[in-house]
Amino acid sequence: MTATTHARSAIAPTLVGLAAGVAAVAGLGVGAVSAVTAWRIVRPNRASRPAGWVPLIDPSGVEPVSFEAPGGPSLRGWLMSPKVLGAPMVVCLHGFSMNRHEFEDIVPWLRDAGYGCLVFDFRGHGESGGDFTTVAAANEVEDARAAISLVRDRFGADVPIAVYGISMGGAVAIQVTATDHALRAIVTDCAFAALPRVLDHAFEAWMNLPKSVFRRPVSMFARLFTGIRVEDVRPVDAAHAIAPRPFLLIHNTGDRFVDPDDANLISAAYGPGIETWRPVGDHVQSRRTHPDEYRERVLSFLGQVFR
Repeated sequence: MTATTHARSAIAPTLVGLAAGVAAVAGLGVGAVSAVTAWRIVRPNRASRPAGWVPLIDPSGVEPVSFEAPGGPSLRGWLMSPKVLGAPMVVCLHGFSMNRHEFEDIVPWLRDAGYGCLVFDFRGHGESGGDFTTVAAANEVEDARAAISLVRDRFGADVPIAVYGISMGGAVAIQVTATDHALRAIVTDCAFAALPRVLDHAFEAWMNLPKSVFRRPVSMFARLFTGIRVEDVRPVDAAHAIAPRPFLLIHNTGDRFVDPDDANLISAAYGPGIETWRPVGDHVQSRRTHPDEYRERVLSFLGQVFR
């Protein structure tokens, strides 16, 4: 055996060990980043406010409420009775990492139009209990059902109700409306079709992480923290059960957080008759970039439902 052969024999195991070490370090790095990313997703900032937020809801006529979903934590909200007994109620469902304050610019014109409103914080958000969110999975759907039950307990089992959801709240609204056939109508603003699509879009659009590397470990850690499989959260699969009840779907064409094509998937799943509005702009920004048209479209839609 030559000296060169001896050198190669000595170097080869070293290179293999070095490569294994680098791979192990890289794997630990991916795991750590994935765990932190998943943790930040399931434990959002409770104090978040929309950009430019100012308190707009008149405290007079606002009743602070506390209620619970079956087996869930205490949820906090505001209940506002309609001006006329028996008038319709709108149950408002906020987006991910937001809270009831997200509807503060919407509730005033809903109330001016004669509607009563319930806004509340999902578990893991705002002032509600709960250690984490499952982002429109079973927990949030149960929270919405509990909110609807509160409205019926207070105003009667036959009170007409519309559900109005923003982003994550829109995804919840689709699922709860599909299973509660007494709900009269639904409005969504930038709702997502399926949670895996949200993650994939987020990796590409704003997380700056390659989804081919991080998609599986982030999903794995999210399941470890919450018990929920990301792949199972698919509101689009429930959309067909809403028809033929009225559905107003709003989704910005430049949405950076939810793939704008999700609106097409939801529309196709619902079928003919859905009312859609696709304004330009970013995620849930149409009520700020087109405030008058946004208000008129929502009120016109609800007016036709409850005329």
